[in-house]
Amino acid sequence: MLEEVSRSGEFDSRGEFTLAPHLAARKLAEFQLAEPSLWILKVVQSAVAGGSQSLTVRQERQRTRFLLKEPRSDFSLSKLRDSLGMADPPEEAYLEHLVVALRTVGMAESRPWTISAGGELLSWDGEKFDYESREMSAPDVHLEVGFRPDQTRGRLSNLFGSVGVARDEYLQLVRRAHVCPIPITFDGRRLDHGKRSRQLPRGSEISHLCFGFTAPTVESEEDVFSLPGGFQRESWRPTDRLMDGRVFFVDGDPDQKRATAFLELCYLFEIDDAFTIGRKFQWRTIKAPSYCHWVHHGVVAHQTRLAIEGTAIVVDLYLPAEGLSTDISGLSLRESAENRNLMVRRRARGLAKVARSAIATKKALAQRWVQPFDSHLGYFGTMTLPFVPAAVLATPFFLLMMTTAIVPIMVTSAADKKKIVRDILSNLDRLAINARDVKWD
Repeated sequence: MLEEVSRSGEFDSRGEFTLAPHLAARKLAEFQLAEPSLWILKVVQSAVAGGSQSLTVRQERQRTRFLLKEPRSDFSLSKLRDSLGMADPPEEAYLEHLVVALRTVGMAESRPWTISAGGELLSWDGEKFDYESREMSAPDVHLEVGFRPDQTRGRLSNLFGSVGVARDEYLQLVRRAHVCPIPITFDGRRLDHGKRSRQLPRGSEISHLCFGFTAPTVESEEDVFSLPGGFQRESWRPTDRLMDGRVFFVDGDPDQKRATAFLELCYLFEIDDAFTIGRKFQWRTIKAPSYCHWVHHGVVAHQTRLAIEGTAIVVDLYLPAEGLSTDISGLSLRESAENRNLMVRRRARGLAKVARSAIATKKALAQRWVQPFDSHLGYFGTMTLPFVPAAVLATPFFLLMMTTAIVPIMVTSAADKKKIVRDILSNLDRLAINARDVKWD
């Protein structure tokens, strides 16, 4: 019997194996995205590629609502319905992104959704589609994606205290949609501010040293992308406090909307011992990796590590991914000779801008007067607060006491901050030199 089984088979006939398009679409839904929560980024990409004026996201207990404001005039749900059942991607980029999103969340995750636009309504109940068409004109696109019963059971109403799919989807937006070129809000909070979300150690501080970007030229016209929609609104408030969340220096024209690259330079540190009576001010830098982020239709589609040696300055360099081929998810770049050549050229241009911005930031920081630490003044305030009621009766004496006490503290506090500034200047120097010499594997 073993001999009979092991004998070679004989050729019978030649033919082709085919898979029904709707079955192939279901298979794609299961494996097209590396993580189920990535579908929400495809909605963002669809809004950007489709020319929407803004994207509003509202998180509710039973569903997530999206409002795509005034997308392109040829937005068609009948075409979307046909594309959802086909294995081949549609030609329109906005439609391709939306197909991936709705396939994943509907077919792979078995979650219901409803989308309406221009008098059309398309819905999925977890098993089948339903399509309606009415005689009406509505310029906006409304999308609702529900949760399965097992995903809502036990969820907390406060998003930040919840676990599971709602929180995962929110974090995808925060971490990868901050570069969206159109206004994007999540429960009223603007997300398109251009600042990368970071998980810092407890007690650490971050100084946003510089936002920089390069203006397009005739030679680089094919390598441009739009700056984040909330970039100008949130960031053009230079400060020298170093720790209040605002950017210290802007290297570029605040009014420009497009660039070949934009970047953020940060300095992370932790104060071990702040100024108090009998204690010496001590701090240490926090090492963190630098990254090159590739932006495709408003989201970070891919990122690679920047191995810049010898500096504590953290670099986040953003470059356009347009013209680069991606995998079937549209959220990861393919490894190919064509991609590599284009990426190396764009990275070289971006790193040259990093070096120039480091020099410009150093000059601006060296010329700026260093303010005292707010925390030092706060400490002084808590120490003197108990004496305020009694001092009110002797105002001249109180003012004299305040003046003689606060001036030395302000001088000492400014000197403490200047130690950090000197370290930042030294690190900016090394960044300007080393950014030009980054080698690629």
